[in-house]
Amino acid sequence: MKRDIIRLSEIKLHAAHGCYENEKVHPQHFVVNIVCETQKLLDDSDELHRTINYENLRAIAFRVFEQSPVNLIETLANQIASHVLKLDGVFSVEVRIRKPDIWKDATPEVEIYRQN
Repeated sequence: MKRDIIRLSEIKLHAAHGCYENEKVHPQHFVVNIVCETQKLLDDSDELHRTINYENLRAIAFRVFEQSPVNLIETLANQIASHVLKLDGVFSVEVRIRKPDIWKDATPEVEIYRQN
């Protein structure tokens, strides 16, 4: 079976999530990457409905981040993955979330992989 990759990189979000009280009150920057493996046939068509629309992936990330604060970026990644896997034609998804402004000498990051 043939599979293709759809990738949406460097989605920049500003939201209030984290374990510490100040993170829930003061929004911070997050960077999200979503990689979908699709079973849709992309070879012979130039039609949007034959692929995974980037706008849908972006909208999912924004919807998840707009919710009430959660403690872990792992939770956010799992929620994004769960929604993406519901899209027609998605076989698997990889979600990576970074918090680039926490420290000057390191960047906290999580990456998960889920499949149907």
